[in-house]
Amino acid sequence: DDLVQVGVGPTNHSLTVRTVNVGLTLLAVWDNENMGVADYVPLPVEHAIDMDEANKLVVGDVVCFQAKLTNPDGAYGTWSSSASGVLQVDPKSGAAVARDSGTVTVYYEIPGVLKTYREVSYVFILFYYHALIKQI
Repeated sequence: DDLVQVGVGPTNHSLTVRTVNVGLTLLAVWDNENMGVADYVPLPVEHAIDMDEANKLVVGDVVCFQAKLTNPDGAYGTWSSSASGVLQVDPKSGAAVARDSGTVTVYYEIPGVLKTYREVSYVFILFYYHALIKQI
């Protein structure tokens, strides 16, 4: 699988790079007219959404999702969940509360710029057996 996709940019001598998978890609850059002018540019790609310990949640836990992506003016995007009954996410802060067990997709969107997502699974329900403890 390709980690990045490179295409011709909107202006002269520019590129558009789309990240696809996590990993490291080396981009070779050279000048056809000057054979001695060449370089390799590392393009490290990581997940756009950081999610602390989101795969180890129990019902009632709070997790904070983070993304370091903004629009060209510096404004942040909004957060959402594919299943608010499983994971309720605050649209502005990215703070979320586990409401039920299941699998959910968390979305981060900057309108007109990008929309990315990260799947969160294994949200377990933690049961307390107070009656059993009282009997012992």
